[in-house]
Amino acid sequence: MGKEGRVSQGNQPICEWDESCEMIEEYIMKKKCLSGVCLGTLGIVAPHTTLADFDFCSGGSSGSGSGQFQQKILRKAVVNVGKIPSGITGLSIKLNSNKDVDIQLIDGENGTEIVAWPNGILKSYGYQSTNYRGMSIAWSGYSGDGTGFGNEYIRIANQTTHKLLMKAYGYEAGFATVNYSWSGGGANCQVAETGGNSFQQQILYRNTIKVGDIPPGVNNLYIKLKSTKDVDIQLYDQDGSKIVHWPNGILNKDVTQSTTYRGMNIEWSGYNGDGTGKGNEYIKITGKTTRTLTMMAYGYQAGYAYVEYSWGNEGNTGEQPFPETVIKSKTSSSKYATTDNAFKGNLNGQCTWYSYGRVIELVDKGYFPAEVGQRMRNAFWGKSGRDAKNWPSFLGGNWTPTVVDPLPMEKRKKGLLAVWVKGEHGHVGFVEEVSPDKTKYRLSDFNRGDDLKYRDKWYNFVGKSDSLIGTYPRFYDLNNPNW
Repeated sequence: MGKEGRVSQGNQPICEWDESCEMIEEYIMKKKCLSGVCLGTLGIVAPHTTLADFDFCSGGSSGSGSGQFQQKILRKAVVNVGKIPSGITGLSIKLNSNKDVDIQLIDGENGTEIVAWPNGILKSYGYQSTNYRGMSIAWSGYSGDGTGFGNEYIRIANQTTHKLLMKAYGYEAGFATVNYSWSGGGANCQVAETGGNSFQQQILYRNTIKVGDIPPGVNNLYIKLKSTKDVDIQLYDQDGSKIVHWPNGILNKDVTQSTTYRGMNIEWSGYNGDGTGKGNEYIKITGKTTRTLTMMAYGYQAGYAYVEYSWGNEGNTGEQPFPETVIKSKTSSSKYATTDNAFKGNLNGQCTWYSYGRVIELVDKGYFPAEVGQRMRNAFWGKSGRDAKNWPSFLGGNWTPTVVDPLPMEKRKKGLLAVWVKGEHGHVGFVEEVSPDKTKYRLSDFNRGDDLKYRDKWYNFVGKSDSLIGTYPRFYDLNNPNW
């Protein structure tokens, strides 16, 4: 049976040219190189959460190359633009926007702000340059390249000696075009044996958006698309054959289906989703990919989708633990414990101070979209009465209780906040990881024993191991707060 109430996409083009097409084009055919898989290429080769990343894996035989992508900019928020590996020579990056946007360049190893107003090594109105850790770095200055605010550049004349992270701060919301080139050091990168990451993807109404390319040689790949809107995954072979596609694909039903296609065992949730709602779909490829595949998404409604992917693990379900936190002591000097923490000061070492800082840390590193960080800042910065037991009121949304029944299986995932609402202040922690069988979760927190100390421990979803203050936790999904 076809999709009731829906119009078949047929073989329609992405759009007929009109005023809306310019915005649509911004999201199509962009490069997105993930730590090994390239999504535009699916980043199984430099991960990202917003809409783009640098791709240094597609250069010529000399190791040189160039690229371009579009970047969404949020108002009064920092977004990650892309990661720059060590070993890249003669790098030039230019950001162009008709909005007032500032480039930032951060040392990816120690967090030093190299280019950033007002605290960077380079921070002035006009052109500046510096030698940082053996790299000759020049910046246009925040006034731009002479053609207007929002048109800035960074140039690194010699070779990058350390990993760098480029960010952008928006004084206004809008979009930026990022053009970049390099003279050497790029490579046709090999697919890593294991890995995973996530990013956010804009979905346009009744239009098909390219999510990314999957190269051959990727083992046990799992991709999950989550959206509060009705969005369909599509999967194409390099020759254009529709593998996953309603209504014309090999897999085209509303329920879970699988097929063996050119030596690949491909499973799809079906267009009705994974059981948690339309818009929450997955693709699972068991064994190695034998050809280049392209993942697309069609929007029956406009909105955003959160894409998680991982590869390399047998029986892979897409869940990889977050990287280790830098906040392990109440005296931590990390900005996530100090300047960027709404609970800094006399609350250092408290559970609220840690959980807030941990979320902001993961937003900053690209594991949550910028909107999550903005929601946290709006909820807690400069407010009173922010005890852990009051977090459900401050953040709003749905907090699933587990006093009577355990957390439903479909809601068990990493990236949840867990709050115990009894006692004088309550308690809050962060879910770092969920076991493959979804029976246990790993929680990081502070001050669980009234000792202002860091803990990282596994608990059972069923049973009494996570009982605290005479109650059981309520769970909140940071990516889907109303779910």
